[in-house]
Amino acid sequence: VACPEKTVINIDGDGSFQMNIQELGTLFVEEIPVKMIILDNQHLGMVAQWEDRFYNHNRGNTVLGRCKGSNGCGSGKNCDDCDGTRCTGRPYPDFVMIANGYGIPGRNVFTREELEIIAALARKYDAYVITDEVYEHIVYAPHRHVYMASLPGMAERTISCSSLSKTYSITGWRLGYIIASPEIVDHARKVHDFLTVGAASPLQEAAVTGLRFGDDYYRDLTALYTEKKNLFMQGLDDLKIPHTDPEGAYYVLLDISEFGFESDVVFCEKLAEHVGVGAVPGSSFFKEPENRYIRLHFAKKKDTLEAALERLGDMRKKMSALKG
Repeated sequence: VACPEKTVINIDGDGSFQMNIQELGTLFVEEIPVKMIILDNQHLGMVAQWEDRFYNHNRGNTVLGRCKGSNGCGSGKNCDDCDGTRCTGRPYPDFVMIANGYGIPGRNVFTREELEIIAALARKYDAYVITDEVYEHIVYAPHRHVYMASLPGMAERTISCSSLSKTYSITGWRLGYIIASPEIVDHARKVHDFLTVGAASPLQEAAVTGLRFGDDYYRDLTALYTEKKNLFMQGLDDLKIPHTDPEGAYYVLLDISEFGFESDVVFCEKLAEHVGVGAVPGSSFFKEPENRYIRLHFAKKKDTLEAALERLGDMRKKMSALKG
């Protein structure tokens, strides 16, 4: 980054991608009004369909403060007279794509080829891309994290959201940041000041220690989580419990269909009570009605993971008789 003081802004609060998006959402609604679309790497096969349906059919949707016409396309014409020609003279892109490759509890890591699809759309339609970089250093071979801003023509179009929480194991500090072009950061600072004012100064100063770590730290971090992942995945395999295999981050979805529970929330409650393992209901991550999954994570000490696997060994015996 050529001018860090003009391109980086600290985000406090949740210290994660979710908090960054909340603040950026306010930014784009109040400061730089745009349309937004969320893309993840499990839906890129629908890009052609999306491009037709979202852009071509919705180019007339109003973009606040931009269009002089009644339909929002920037032509200055009324809807009935407009031919849909896109205005190229706007000072800002007219929509934002949110590229969330890992997700919680998503398992996939965007490949370079997938990111290039999104980048091509961003260049074609003069769009910003907001990226989730929170788990940039927790990626498992042969996969690797590719920064959207590193692709040709994307540095000025990318708003990178990251966090100190996961990389430096300081989740309770709630520290994160965005990296973007100076004009975006100038607006973001205004919004941030009114939402949360700022992170605690001593925590920011302490975090600088982590930011100065050398490459060995990040290699060791990846190796550590790879070891935890291998231990936990092998344990679930040995127990023959259906599960996802994450390419990045440290979340795993377990398929609980065989137990016949109508509610994954009830299942998690009984799992904690009768098996002694805490899990998150998978339904909390779906818009659609979905009760087949629960989420576990393996960001724990080896002894804790082994104890959890031992308890999960009794899950079928204890849970099968407790259908909810």
